[in-house]
Amino acid sequence: MVVTVRTNGAMSCRLIAVGRPVVVVKLSRAWKHCSAGIYHQAIIFGANLTPTVAVQSFRFYARHGAISIWRRVSVKIKGVSGVAAFATSENWAGYIVPATALPIFSASGQWTVPALNCTDTPSAGASEWVGIGGQGWATGGSSGDLLQTGVTTSCVGGTQQNGAWWELMPSNPNYANYFTDFPISTGDAMEAGVYQLADGSWETRVDDLTTGVSGWMITGASWGVGADSSPTFTEQGLTTDLSYSGGYTAEWIVEDYTSNGSETPLANFGTITFSNLLINVLSGSSYPLTASDGTEIVQKGVLLALPSLPTSGGFSVRYTGP
Repeated sequence: MVVTVRTNGAMSCRLIAVGRPVVVVKLSRAWKHCSAGIYHQAIIFGANLTPTVAVQSFRFYARHGAISIWRRVSVKIKGVSGVAAFATSENWAGYIVPATALPIFSASGQWTVPALNCTDTPSAGASEWVGIGGQGWATGGSSGDLLQTGVTTSCVGGTQQNGAWWELMPSNPNYANYFTDFPISTGDAMEAGVYQLADGSWETRVDDLTTGVSGWMITGASWGVGADSSPTFTEQGLTTDLSYSGGYTAEWIVEDYTSNGSETPLANFGTITFSNLLINVLSGSSYPLTASDGTEIVQKGVLLALPSLPTSGGFSVRYTGP
């Protein structure tokens, strides 16, 4: 859940759980900007929280210049019967759905390109994508190589830039390519998917539903950009040596992506909603989302991005800090 506190004249704020029992599982103790007069803080409560009504006490601290003041606040949690405890990741937030036996042959979904708060995070970024494979199992091994496609949104010198791409990893040489001649604007409706074709090859496709421009990649052939309404595209590169054997997970992810070997600071992307999620396996069945498939970004003990519980329409991912 998210606690909202209104402030007056404070520059930075934070919330600390106090008292007994402490039912909070994850709560960033870092100071956050609240100079706009509103402080938002995401809180994760324990999965074993079962009372009909629970109350958690906090100390709310506000800095006014060199002076810090605090006041006690309480949060009442009603009708609780178990709260989802999501898996944690250094860089992925969203949903990872495992197949039970046979490989997944298609996954797709839609979202809207977010407006980053480049004032809050002037040199930062986030990627939104759909993929198959790439998940490591707790018992060892993985769900296969990761084939993915989507959009990277980044703040460069305080200005937002957007670009569409596809990637197969691991691969040698590394196949990770941005499409050119594919302008994307904040607020554009996007759709992305990974599919196995009838001849056994694989296709990634990212569509700007607002402009009608699409980016394709077909293994063993080529990749490029064309009109969404056209069955062909203008080649921007070849994939004649590229093959893919499928995977056992489907993903819809907001990622704190890596650039030049290190993670880029995660941009304040607000909230991104994934919808029209489709997933099929060779058996003809589908796998609905469950809370146990969710994952959140936690770095150095700080929660940065949090998925919502799934609904019939999909789910959302919310930036939570620091």
